[in-house]
Amino acid sequence: MIVKLFSLLVLGLPAAAYTFDDAQKFLRNYCHSCHQGEKPSAGFHVAKLATLQTLLEEPRRWNRMLVRVREHEMPPKGAPAPDLKAREAFV
Repeated sequence: MIVKLFSLLVLGLPAAAYTFDDAQKFLRNYCHSCHQGEKPSAGFHVAKLATLQTLLEEPRRWNRMLVRVREHEMPPKGAPAPDLKAREAFV
């Protein structure tokens, strides 16, 4: 919401809508292969981010994940990775 408002007021541009479902698709495509099951990589289980409520209940978990994606630390080298446009839209 803040990004949309900033884009509209400051830049004069409408922000493209990026939905929670879009974020879940991104996680399925680029994160689930390593971060699921009984022993997810680094103890980070993306299923714990599967509901909209987790944005309020798990802000540290979301932030940790977003920083790693933004800094190109995740997905790791050798794993399928999003293009820059998809990465930026997600973050």
